[in-house]
Amino acid sequence: MCASIWEKFKFDVLIIDYPQLLNLDEETSHLESIKKIYTSLQDMAQKYNCALIAPAQTFKMAQDKPLHDLTSTQCQSISYTSSVVISLNMTDEERASGHMRLHLAKNRGGIGDKTYPVFIDFEHCRLVP
Repeated sequence: MCASIWEKFKFDVLIIDYPQLLNLDEETSHLESIKKIYTSLQDMAQKYNCALIAPAQTFKMAQDKPLHDLTSTQCQSISYTSSVVISLNMTDEERASGHMRLHLAKNRGGIGDKTYPVFIDFEHCRLVP
């Protein structure tokens, strides 16, 4: 079924929101399931020559940290298969002033571990450098 959809339509981008909610089977551990899901999605994107965007919330208390790190086991499982990992971070004070930090945590094709301050334009739903 999936192959016939790909043959009928040409997709430039595949967006899977929060792939950690997908469940492979009951016998696979959650972390092993995450690895398999991300690896399968990456393989599918490569096979059909399209970009893969898979937004995920990896750490609910990230606002308490200066930057979101990739040290938790779940984050490591996701970042291992990812070409680029970007996080959005903000403290309560930043949220009140409409600011946040965009952190390029991993970039397999170039410079990583860089942080950029951005302003949140809530009226137009966009980030402004």
